[in-house]
This record gives sequence, C-alpha cells and structure tokens, in this order.
Amino acid sequence: MRRFLKASVWVALIGVLSVNLAEAHSLRIIVSSTHGKPGTPATAYLSWGHGLPVDELYNGSNLARYELLAGTQVVESWNVEGLGLHEQALKLKDPGIYQVRLVTKPVIFSTFRGPDNKNGFVRGGRDAVPQGAKDVKVIKSVTFAKAVVTRGDVEDEAIPALGDDFEIVPITKTEHGAFCMEAPITFQVRLRNAPVAGVKVSAAHTGLNSDGSPALTEQTDAQGLVKLKLDDPGTWVLEAYYEAPASAESQGSYDVESFSAALTLGVTEHDHDH
Repeated sequence: MRRFLKASVWVALIGVLSVNLAEAHSLRIIVSSTHGKPGTPATAYLSWGHGLPVDELYNGSNLARYELLAGTQVVESWNVEGLGLHEQALKLKDPGIYQVRLVTKPVIFSTFRGPDNKNGFVRGGRDAVPQGAKDVKVIKSVTFAKAVVTRGDVEDEAIPALGDDFEIVPITKTEHGAFCMEAPITFQVRLRNAPVAGVKVSAAHTGLNSDGSPALTEQTDAQGLVKLKLDDPGTWVLEAYYEAPASAESQGSYDVESFSAALTLGVTEHDHDH
C-alpha cells in the first residue's frame, strides 16, 4: 500500500526529470479492444508507473480531463477520484474513429543542487526549495495521453489531431480500421499545433515489453515526423517528452514547461484484419 500512496503523492512528477526519463513514471490509457465491429465492447483504464499494461494505481483527482471522443467531438466525460485503474466501459455502437483522452492538472515542482551537492526535487516553487540550494529550476509539468479506438471498416481515414498542447498524431491512415505491421507508420509530434524537431519518440508493446522499456526509439525530423516499424501485432504505446522555456510573462512563476504525451494504438498482422 505504501507504493500506491507514494504514487498518489508524487503523481505530478511524470516525465519531468528529463535528465533521467528511464526512471520517471508514465501515464497511459490502455483499451481492451482497439478495433472491431460496431458494438464490440471495450474498456479503457489508466496505466501508471513503469510496467505494462498495469503497474501502480493512479490518483484520479489529478486529472483535468478524462473523456471519450468520436472524431473530435466529446461524447462522454468522466470524473474520477482516489486511487484506482479508473476503468470505463466505452459506448462504441456506431462505426468510426474514437479516441479516449486524458489531461492532467498542471503542477509546479523544483529541481536543485543542495548544500551537500546532491541533486534533489521538491513539489512547489522556489519558496519550497531548501535554503542554500543552487541550480534551482522550477518546472510546470502537464501530461497528455490518448488511445485510438476504431469500430467498423474504417478505410483510408486519418486519425484526427485533438489540438492538445503536446500531442503525438498518427499521419499514416488506417486500413480496414487498424494500423498494419507490414509497413512503417508515420507520426508527427506537435507542440501547440506546431511540429517539433528533435523529439525522441519511444514505442513499447503492452504484451512483449512488460517492464515498460521501449522496443524502439526514433527522433523526429525537421517537420516533427518520425517513422516507426511496429512489427508485432497487438497494442502499442508511444511516448514523447519535451521541455520548453517558460514564456516571458510566466518566468516569475516557473522557468520551464515540461510536457509528456502518450499514444496507444492497435496494430494488426494483415491489412485485411478486422
């Protein structure tokens, strides 16, 4: 239980320690059935921690948004609190492209080098940093996650961008309602709707990478594009992190903004699979 309480207290630290991302917790959305016929049931739940598909419980009170969209239209929103997986039964009666999305509440925390020369972090701004600390950096952190779910024979359709501040957007179109493992899939990383170059995008298979370690990692090009060969059928989770200087009007409150994005999608072995 202590492990879960620790996750609740430090939920804000998702992906913010860019110098040590391998040790940072991740927040993703997992869906039990990413593609199928209209009416095929599915359940969405939250994956918080390191392992896949499930690791630790998540404090739902830290969510600003948790919702189901058809296209770009919100069709259902959920308010969740306390520790849990926060399972939601998805209503997917009509054919089309759905996305489950979450956005965390922004949080401020600080990294520093203490009087003993050891690195540390504390939740809060400069007033929370121990006296005598050096190299203080105040960070505002937000996480965005989404999962793509299709129902029916969705042929040659693009997955719509949702316009989140930080987002991984599939550029390759679906084939018969799913993505195919036989060819690389192109994605674009966007910061406030503009492509971002030089961002590392990692991909992990929920069934084959149970420790959460990525099966592959590639970097976006000048157009924010990256091609990934997801060559095993099943559910994949993509993740990206980015840190940007605070705007001039925000520099009194924090120094940088830290963004985390996760994208969950299903991959099939053949393009004619449903």
